[in-house]
Amino acid sequence: MIRQKSSVIRKTFFCAELLKVGNYDKMWGIYKQISPILLIRVVTMPNYKILRRKRIENVLSNIFSFPLTVVSATMGYGKTTAVKTFLENRKVNTIWVSLTGERNSESLFWSKLCSAAAKHYPEKAKHLQEMGFPYNQHQLDKIIGYIQEYSSDKKTVLVIDDYHLIENNKQFEALIEIAVQEEIRNFHIVLISRTRPGIGHGLLAKGLCFSVDSSALAFTTEEIEEYFRLMDFDTLTQNDLEGIANYTMGWISAIYLILLGMKQGLRPEINSNINRLIEANLYNQLEEEMKEAILALSVFDNFTIKQAQVVLQNKNIRHIVNMLVDQNAFIEWDSQSGAYKLHNVLRDYLRLKLETSTLDVDALCMRAGHWYLVLADYVTAFGYYHKAGRTEELLDHLSKMEDVSISFLGNDLMHRICNDLPHHYCYKYPMLFLQIALNFVISGEDNLIRRGVEIIQTIADYYGRPEGFALNLCDSIFAEIELIYTILSFNDIERMEEHARKAAALFHGGKSSLILRQSEFTFGLPHFLYAYYKEPGKLQETLENLADHFAPEFLDGCGTGCEFLALAEAALETGQLEQAELYALKSIYKARTKMQISIEICANFTLARLRMIEGRMEEARELMKNVKEMFSEQKPRLSIQNSMVFSTMIDLCDGYLYGCMKQAEFIPNWLRNGNLSYGAYMLRGMAFPCIIHGKAVLLSENWIKLEILCESFKPKFDFMHNQLGILHNSIYAAIARQRLYGMEEGICALLPVLKEGQADGIVMPFAENGDYLLPMLERMKGREGISPRYLDSLLAACKKYREHTKPKSQTVLTERETEVLQLLAEGLTQKEIAEDLILSSSTIKRHLENIYQKLEVNNKISAIKKAKNLKLL
Repeated sequence: MIRQKSSVIRKTFFCAELLKVGNYDKMWGIYKQISPILLIRVVTMPNYKILRRKRIENVLSNIFSFPLTVVSATMGYGKTTAVKTFLENRKVNTIWVSLTGERNSESLFWSKLCSAAAKHYPEKAKHLQEMGFPYNQHQLDKIIGYIQEYSSDKKTVLVIDDYHLIENNKQFEALIEIAVQEEIRNFHIVLISRTRPGIGHGLLAKGLCFSVDSSALAFTTEEIEEYFRLMDFDTLTQNDLEGIANYTMGWISAIYLILLGMKQGLRPEINSNINRLIEANLYNQLEEEMKEAILALSVFDNFTIKQAQVVLQNKNIRHIVNMLVDQNAFIEWDSQSGAYKLHNVLRDYLRLKLETSTLDVDALCMRAGHWYLVLADYVTAFGYYHKAGRTEELLDHLSKMEDVSISFLGNDLMHRICNDLPHHYCYKYPMLFLQIALNFVISGEDNLIRRGVEIIQTIADYYGRPEGFALNLCDSIFAEIELIYTILSFNDIERMEEHARKAAALFHGGKSSLILRQSEFTFGLPHFLYAYYKEPGKLQETLENLADHFAPEFLDGCGTGCEFLALAEAALETGQLEQAELYALKSIYKARTKMQISIEICANFTLARLRMIEGRMEEARELMKNVKEMFSEQKPRLSIQNSMVFSTMIDLCDGYLYGCMKQAEFIPNWLRNGNLSYGAYMLRGMAFPCIIHGKAVLLSENWIKLEILCESFKPKFDFMHNQLGILHNSIYAAIARQRLYGMEEGICALLPVLKEGQADGIVMPFAENGDYLLPMLERMKGREGISPRYLDSLLAACKKYREHTKPKSQTVLTERETEVLQLLAEGLTQKEIAEDLILSSSTIKRHLENIYQKLEVNNKISAIKKAKNLKLL
């Protein structure tokens, strides 16, 4: 032990010598060998004096009594410090996710969460990272089940700091809400936010959420006095204390700034401007070298010492930062991220000050941009390059990437690039801007599509001029342009083939650099044929066109298997079940040769629909379960954009199939409730989600709403002439009219739909709504224009489908389990159920585990839904 201490002391003195001569890298390497406690105390962490407020600690102790705690107050009330100090003194595993100053996408949040979780649960964190952020109900269930499976006897608290930066993100809210409602043992969530999150309101009413606001966090007069005494300043009179308390209303940032000023000999002047308080009490008291350094550091949201050394080009920065940290509490070390950060109050002041300073801000931003460029954080890099007026250098780098796929930048950022830069950038970096144009075209947003077409036209006009450009360059540019026009005319097969032929000739046997093998092929739809079948009587012609080299060689395998997929979907829609299975399997096996996930999802969706009409319901569910598992396995290798698209495809599959099973409660919320802007699918004008939302309303038997909805959906389906969508919508409208106005009105509305279906022998849209259509179909015999043979095929298919989709309950719950589940469905928490039934919480937990096992679910929301569907509640 003595020898070990001696070694640490020698190394510490050696590091001090290295620090003097500026040999930071060697010093850091030696410090890593020393005790972590010594490392924190000597190198990074100041000896903070923190006032422990028992009143606040008593308030925060409620964290362990609720699944969710919301701590909300405006900036500078000490929210983060209060929660962090409280948890540091408790024997809990804290997973702290800080969102300050970040571009908070779902993937970034998930990466931060997994990184923070790895401190306590390395294996679990690795698994969560592989699973990725949950974008649909299946993934949510899997994540919650995983947390429940590994819940331990030791309390775990997940803290999301600065939650207001991701508020109103539906994916985030869904994840948090389901985790809270599950009341997972020893798992608690704390949201720290400048605003009161809407997610807390409903959970508060259910007794699942505890709220802490500024009125609780504000310092009392007694606490102000105690704080000043802790900071070795106890000369204030009672009048001074009351004056500070009244002025600041307990706002600790203002209290702290007044204290700094008084320690410098300033009067405790009450000023209403926080920036003037910072100026007088903090900034003006620094030496010039520190002023310059802290101004320069304000360009960062957070920074490491090495990063600051590179960007500020100041080898003395470690010493300066340590002194700044020691002298004030507005610069802190974040042990989770391993970086320093400026408090928002100070950073906002400094950035305002920076605008009028003599510092070369452009040079700072340029070096900061290069730092993030090396780390491949292109989004952050762009922000700094743009501030420095050096965007062209970043574009030059992006244009030299192996492939030109820059979808990771996001459409908002790409739109900024296009708006802020003059046209000559399009000429200098044509492939890069064509990639931007492609992203705009497939976004489905009208304004972005128009902007994409403008970019394409600008590039085409420039490179189409007669003066000399290299022929191979022009051919490559116009080949990619023809390819984008293929997508712009996607549901006009003849025009698509024309553009594809031109592109193939211009590629000269080469491959596209815009659409790659891993690119999504079906525009986020689970039904490939849906996008191209446009007119009654043209189904066979559409199939022939799709089979004729629809996935050309220059796409390097993207779309492989689509010709068999189209044949499978057409066979199913027309009731040729054996052919449907044959072609679907061919499509799956061929798609796998080129890793075409979207084709495989569509083919399995076709097989699942086929299994349902055959009465093999469990096999249909198993098929979709396999699809979800396949997606989960592939997810770590997918781009963020494709991952979101495939998640939406799975939601659409689930929504459609559960609608056909008459299990509306299992239809994903966004489809059931009609929030059709939610999903990540391309070319939104195709309106496939409207089929599912319409089915959900049909199952609710709100006939007036269904009639009005069908009227509003008609132009959506007509826009791109999606014939299958038109048929579904017209069937819903006929059912609504029959229920509202009588049988004859319904038959009159259904008759033209039958004639359109008859033109191609379409069966499935009728069969999948057979329960509601049979009374009308049985009265259709002898109607002019309807073939008896076609009508008989519809009647047989509808009866078969109705018989096979009747719910069959084989699940048996005990009387006590049913009682527990009923109380759960009524909104009672586990604690309230235990009190109501005079049982222990552990007994209730055991009953729930048995219920989940019997119902084959892993959370209470799914349990309640399934129990209601099985008529157990």
